[in-house]
Amino acid sequence: MWYDASNRRRLRAFKYTKKQFELDLSQVTHNWSYGSIIESALMDNIHEELAKDTQLTQFNQKVHASGEAKWMVGEALQEEVPTPVISLSLMKRNASLTELPFSNQVLSAMRYNFGGHKEY
Repeated sequence: MWYDASNRRRLRAFKYTKKQFELDLSQVTHNWSYGSIIESALMDNIHEELAKDTQLTQFNQKVHASGEAKWMVGEALQEEVPTPVISLSLMKRNASLTELPFSNQVLSAMRYNFGGHKEY
């Protein structure tokens, strides 16, 4: 119980303090792509889109599933093969249909840059 209360306090504190920081997200993604031991082509995709438009205005906050992930998760369930990361990414996309945070636009931009997935 203490752990839950402590985490809730931290989350509330973060919620109110994050507005204090003005971050250049294009530079942050660039640093993560090239200034970290962990390099990621997907992070490069996000960086490229943020470099073009820091607000990602061309991207909708709703991130639709194109069908491949739905099919894969369905097959995995049928065959009893664990696919936690793909399953959670599909759930995140489904949740984006009702939630509208900026992180959805980042995800949409990454998917567009990676595979040309356009939101409708």
